[in-house]
Amino acid sequence: MTHHTDPNLTQAPNLVREFLAHLRGLFVTEARIAKEELSEAVSRAGTGAVYLAIALLFALVAFHALALTGVLALAALGIPMVWAALATSVLVLIVAAIFAFAGSRCLKKSALAPKRTLAHLRSDLSSFEEATRV
Repeated sequence: MTHHTDPNLTQAPNLVREFLAHLRGLFVTEARIAKEELSEAVSRAGTGAVYLAIALLFALVAFHALALTGVLALAALGIPMVWAALATSVLVLIVAAIFAFAGSRCLKKSALAPKRTLAHLRSDLSSFEEATRV
C-alpha cells in the first residue's frame, strides 16, 4: 500500500477500499490457515485415539492372563478362590485407571488448539490497532 500526502484527501476513499481489501485478504488467509491447523490437530488426535484403543486391547488380553495367574498364585497360597479373584480384579482395575488417565492426557483440549494461527491473529490484530491509531 502506498502512502499519499494529498492535502485535500481525494484519494482517501480509494485508500480505505484498498486497506479493507487487504484486511479481508488477511483474514481469509488466516481463516484458511486455522482450518488447516485444526485439521492437522484432529488427525493427530484421531491417530492417538486409535493407538490408545489398540494399546488398551492388548493390555486387556495381558491383564486377563495376569489376572488368571494372580488368582491361581493366591489360591495356591491357600487363599479362597473368591478372595483371590477379588484381590486380583481390584489390582487390574487400578492399573486400567492409570492407563485411562494417561490416555486422556494425550487428548487434552489445549494440545489440539491452533497455537500458530492464534499467535498470527494476535499479531495481526496488534498491527491493525497500531495502524488505526495513526
